[in-house]
Amino acid sequence: MKTVGLRQFEAPSSGAPVTMLELFFDLVFVFVVTQIAGLSGRADNWFAYAEVGMVLLLTWWIYDGFVWLSNNVAPTTTVSRIPMLVAMVCFLAMAASVPDP
Repeated sequence: MKTVGLRQFEAPSSGAPVTMLELFFDLVFVFVVTQIAGLSGRADNWFAYAEVGMVLLLTWWIYDGFVWLSNNVAPTTTVSRIPMLVAMVCFLAMAASVPDP
């Protein structure tokens, strides 16, 4: 058990089966990557490439933190699943709103 704030959460074990939440995370991640690839494919000047780099940097930073969290807190209880699900829905909304250059 890990203590996070005032609550204790179970750390994921290496032999645990893949959950639907983790599969949804992978699906959202692939959608985000395709959106960023599409954004970079439409870039036609240095400013547009800088915009793609900033979107990629922000996305990388957010996903890095989320991967750290999901590796340290197992999504086995409702208290740990709901915030992760809300975060992934926000990632999906972020990917859907990637700007056109």
